[in-house]
Amino acid sequence: MTTGPPISSAVSSAPQFFPSASGFEIKGPIFNSHIYPLPIEAPPHTYTLPLPSKLTSVAHNYNSLPLVESEIYAQMLLLRKKGYPLWKPKSDNSRLPESYKREGIHIGDVGILTESGGFDYLFNICQGPDHEWNLGRVPADFRPILDLDFDDTEVYTQEYELGSHVASDPNRIHQRRIPPSPTSNLNPFENQLHSAIPKEVGAGLSYSSTASKGALLVLPEGGKRVDHLHRARFEKYAAECAPSWYIHANGALGRTACNGSLYLITGFDKARAWGVASFSDAIPENIQLEYVPKSTDGEDRYPKYWFRTCDSASSSSGADDRQTWFREKSTKSRSTLVVVITTVAVSSSSDPFAI
Repeated sequence: MTTGPPISSAVSSAPQFFPSASGFEIKGPIFNSHIYPLPIEAPPHTYTLPLPSKLTSVAHNYNSLPLVESEIYAQMLLLRKKGYPLWKPKSDNSRLPESYKREGIHIGDVGILTESGGFDYLFNICQGPDHEWNLGRVPADFRPILDLDFDDTEVYTQEYELGSHVASDPNRIHQRRIPPSPTSNLNPFENQLHSAIPKEVGAGLSYSSTASKGALLVLPEGGKRVDHLHRARFEKYAAECAPSWYIHANGALGRTACNGSLYLITGFDKARAWGVASFSDAIPENIQLEYVPKSTDGEDRYPKYWFRTCDSASSSSGADDRQTWFREKSTKSRSTLVVVITTVAVSSSSDPFAI
């Protein structure tokens, strides 16, 4: 987690998670997002996700809001100040270049947080207009960011340990190891598959809660964190280019993105395998989650995981097989799915709908 200066901004009255919020100030440690002033009011038909700093400032006032599982998940985990948590880390967009899908979100990506909890990639400011990630995607006046030192990053290869999790309230969401089944030694191939599963996961992980609302991110194979440290350069560049980006997003790309809904990626947390869950207005003793390795049909080279039990909660899980990694006896890792992003929220002083 990083810290930033106090933020003060007027925010638009567009339909959002927190429609009554009109102004705010955050001091001390904050979620990594800077919001530029003078946003405009979006058309009434436009739905936009909340600015992360708005969520942080009023996250406790969610009892009266009809939120879906991805919104509950983002709202609750934002309280941990690790970044913006994605309910859908894996993009299903078949139009993205294979190299982009293989490696996932990058520093310099510009995109939109979707209603379903994913990230809609538009283009990358650290690559030229002819790069395969940017072909047919960038504004006509696009210029890549200059004078950016790509060595000026912090990389934590073991930010998340094997079998780790992030809970909205660590004091009220509890984990325990599931004991192995007595019959698990009867299938040799199953033993071969399970030998690649971290011993910290074993037969699976079980979660319970003493809270009626909460969110959970499970990282069975751990994960890494990467953050670019020169935030001021990103902020200045975003402020200069914001009008062009919005005109392009709402014109050529047809996104109808209202002001404040574009995000510039400055960092990310990545993992190969993941599980997410959220719950609201649940009876605590009824909440039960069991996150376990999937059985194999003999074609899977690497472990997959799922929520075998999901009582009084919503959940999703996945893994990426395009590039895989295991840290068994090595500190090296390859991880491809972004579970958390750190961003600069981009606002324009010009009307992004004036196209």
